[in-house]
Amino acid sequence: MRSISQKRRKRDSFFEPMERGHLARKARCVALIETNSSLRSSNASAFAAGRMPALHDRINPVSSSTAETAPKPKLTNDAPSPGLIKFCKFWLRPLFKILWRLEYHNLENIPHDRPGGLVVASNHQTYIDPFWIGVPINRPLRFLAWDKACKWFIIGPLIRKLGAFPVNLDRGGKDSYKTAIRVLKEGHTLVIFPEGSRETAEGKLLPVKQGTVRIALEAGVSILPVTIRGGNRVWPQQQTLPRFSKVHITYHPLLEVNRPEGMESRAYAAVLTEELGKIIDPDPDPVSSATDASV
Repeated sequence: MRSISQKRRKRDSFFEPMERGHLARKARCVALIETNSSLRSSNASAFAAGRMPALHDRINPVSSSTAETAPKPKLTNDAPSPGLIKFCKFWLRPLFKILWRLEYHNLENIPHDRPGGLVVASNHQTYIDPFWIGVPINRPLRFLAWDKACKWFIIGPLIRKLGAFPVNLDRGGKDSYKTAIRVLKEGHTLVIFPEGSRETAEGKLLPVKQGTVRIALEAGVSILPVTIRGGNRVWPQQQTLPRFSKVHITYHPLLEVNRPEGMESRAYAAVLTEELGKIIDPDPDPVSSATDASV
């Protein structure tokens, strides 16, 4: 009997610390559950009274600096690779400076951190225009390109990789229009040439079409007007290969697209298109009085 009682005492002494630890953990769990219950009830009453933010606001608070910066656009399957764009810009900057002594003016008008999409509308003088325009713009860029150019050997796949999508210059096209609206609503910056084709060697502005303003109006975005001067001496219509001549590019203040109440969309598009044409017209040459900024 003594041996059995001694064995029981040894067994109890062995399991006693484990049992005490289990009871202590159980007590802490009960206390934690009661504390959380009381916190939930107090938070719910405080939120109902408007004294504290909602749960998702506390988990992901939005600071003023975050709210003012442009959100990153969605990277869809047809969007260009950001790494490829940075690589091209790195090499194109010095190349453009050497070949065409490229000078930029009024770079402060480029809204690098403006949230949402943006239309960049420029006169069209050469096939190189999109690259000249895009180098100083630190925003994700897309381009409306001539559908035939998108089929050229090497050039076609390259410009598609850099963010171009085709448009028929004569008929336009619903698919291109829908794509333009989509990429703008996704937060991209879309480069459009409202003339639709390159200017002649004289450098005179061709008739400006309303499609640019209609796209901006439907997407609810602003327009950044750009004027290219000197490109007509580089690669105008009816010239096979580019030449080397000095080029100036001017970025104008944003053109806000706000249709007045009671005014039809077509009438407003016509008025704004006329204003846009006057801004991007390369014929008046105020470059000498503009603020120069080399690449």
